[in-house]
Amino acid sequence: MDVQAAGSTFLKLAIELQVKVLQKLGLGDLTRCTRVCKQLRSLVTAATALQYKMELERAGMVDGPAEVPLPVKLEKIRARNAAWDTAFPLHVVVQPPPRSGFVPSLPGGVFFRLGTIGDAWTLHRPAWPEVDTSGGLEDRSISLTSHEISTTGMSSSDQSSPCAVNPEEDLVVFVKGRSVPDGIPQCVIISIAQNKIDTSWTSQLVFSDLETPVMDFVQSVGDLLSWSRINVFYSAGQGELRVMNWQTGAIVWRSLWTTSGRCLLLDTSHVMVVDHKGLFIYEFDPHTSASIPPDWATEASCLLHLEFPAFGVPDPDIMFLRTHEPGARYFRSDRPFFREDPDITVLAVYFNCLYGHNMEDLILVIPLATIHARLSQPQIHDQQETVRVPWSDWGPDGTRLLRLARQPNYITTWGSRVAISLAPPRSGLDRDVFIVDVRPHSRKDSFGGGAQDVPIAMGKSDAPIDASDTMSVQSFAETVTTRLPYRMAHIKACLFDVPNVIQSLDGRLTHDGMVFMVSSRPG
Repeated sequence: MDVQAAGSTFLKLAIELQVKVLQKLGLGDLTRCTRVCKQLRSLVTAATALQYKMELERAGMVDGPAEVPLPVKLEKIRARNAAWDTAFPLHVVVQPPPRSGFVPSLPGGVFFRLGTIGDAWTLHRPAWPEVDTSGGLEDRSISLTSHEISTTGMSSSDQSSPCAVNPEEDLVVFVKGRSVPDGIPQCVIISIAQNKIDTSWTSQLVFSDLETPVMDFVQSVGDLLSWSRINVFYSAGQGELRVMNWQTGAIVWRSLWTTSGRCLLLDTSHVMVVDHKGLFIYEFDPHTSASIPPDWATEASCLLHLEFPAFGVPDPDIMFLRTHEPGARYFRSDRPFFREDPDITVLAVYFNCLYGHNMEDLILVIPLATIHARLSQPQIHDQQETVRVPWSDWGPDGTRLLRLARQPNYITTWGSRVAISLAPPRSGLDRDVFIVDVRPHSRKDSFGGGAQDVPIAMGKSDAPIDASDTMSVQSFAETVTTRLPYRMAHIKACLFDVPNVIQSLDGRLTHDGMVFMVSSRPG
């Protein structure tokens, strides 16, 4: 084939056809097209549709349902990319904290405020449509009356609190934080729009007697809830894990885990347990009858086991293991300009380990695409026994390991990004916030330049994060190599000019950037 002749023929097509063909290409190929000839360069740089596609891929996003002119979307996504590239905020918005200072946040960019004991909970999804980087969402603030919750015996004084939000299904899950007397539900579901309890289901589950203190982690996807009741300290006791269909009241999967591992839903028929040995993936029937409880799942009964590197410290020296589920959730009525690309969404697993008299803090960033690629292989479902995949066969090219200089205050994930907030060595009103963007090898071109550049905004970091390809860490028995492409940005978040601030708290990623929580003096 005469490549030169083919190129000449392509350039003779109508401009609309040329753009339509080029829209099939990715960012890397489109960038290379600009180096072929002046005519092609002019076409790529002038076509709004092609520029929008390139900016979306650079941002790790896909087009949204908003019916607005394409030039408006292009302007917004360019402003957003400029902010991420420089790590310098284009807009800073300060909002007064609630009276009680109690503001739990949940994955998906949703916050809950409780003024004082007995007051109503307020669901808040912050957004700033007036700023240049806005994704087109409207700010939402919805009061959930305490009367609806207290009628079940789950008043705020009983330590009940929101544990999961499912904006797509218009619901919030409230869980009671301590032992439940007979007749009082363990969990209720509140309809956000109707501001009332969904009477089709409440839970009076009886959990095993786990040693206190315990924590509840709840995830809501469609008609399913994943519920992990685990010990605060990782190796101190077992965890009880369940997946429930709240529409039918059926427990569709369950396990008594030997450590405080956590379960997460991968989709409507697969659940994943994360502990220090790796990722254990199970298949379940979401339509299981409520009258026939499933067998207790064990490590040996999983469908797929993706092993982590072997630890070089004893199990009791793994002090904490936290799994941070992917963020980015939307209400059905939302019409964003663009939204996070689900194909590059990441999971973050945090380890805090003791060796000698020292502590080590590590985060393993895992794109869900890495897990789904293994799960989709035909032989996985054909085997009668667990398919075990050693770390060396999937980890080095499917993850990115981060070593932190200090224990993090807070970790959030959003699309392909992980935000890590580190406090200064001594008490202070500033935070080192690192935003690490990790993508599969197939999306390496979306980073453009050098993947390991660290833009610095608002001050130099005194708590660097090591993201080297190869690391010798104390927690693992052997040197660990991870090669996924990444970019890292750093923000020195200083709150000295905010009046009445006592202490700066944690930064959370949201739809329109990052929200920092502060505690303040009364009044």
